[in-house]
Amino acid sequence: MIPPRPVSGHDAQASWLERFRQWAVSKQLLPGPGYRLKQTTHGVQLEIIRGPGGGNAVPGPTIQRLNVTALHLSSYYLEAKTLDGVTTLNVALPPSLRASMHASDAIIDIGTVTYDYTDLDTHHRRSASFSSITEVQYITPDYILAGAAGATQILAVNIPSGVTVDDVELDWQELNDARAWAADLYV
Repeated sequence: MIPPRPVSGHDAQASWLERFRQWAVSKQLLPGPGYRLKQTTHGVQLEIIRGPGGGNAVPGPTIQRLNVTALHLSSYYLEAKTLDGVTTLNVALPPSLRASMHASDAIIDIGTVTYDYTDLDTHHRRSASFSSITEVQYITPDYILAGAAGATQILAVNIPSGVTVDDVELDWQELNDARAWAADLYV
């Protein structure tokens, strides 16, 4: 991308356009390890640099589809098997779900919500209490273990080695960061 010249002027519109121009320039794709940009008459092309043997010059993360076989929610991970069923991997829960399980209470505008995780590993749920109101919450979309109808398949990415939780080494992390706690409407 050939960035546009800075916007001149001192009115609100010129100021907004200049901030927008600076934002657009900050999002410009730049050459990096394993790829380069090539300017053509039709625009810019992203060119992957091949390494020895035809592979990428820089090894990137590996993403795998896995079948969930066991949940260890209080330890923030799950077990999953490769689709061929041969290898079992320990996979960290998504970051937002892990973060939501740290607090025993949350302060909101009108008071404090208290969370109880006593059923976390057995029933995969928690309770949330506010004043005299208590609701049961489950993770949604839920994890359905392999072997059951509609079993959950996840996408996981490899992470640097050396991450351990409760003496279990985690080499993978689930990519679905949209999982969250939701109230059970049928209780």
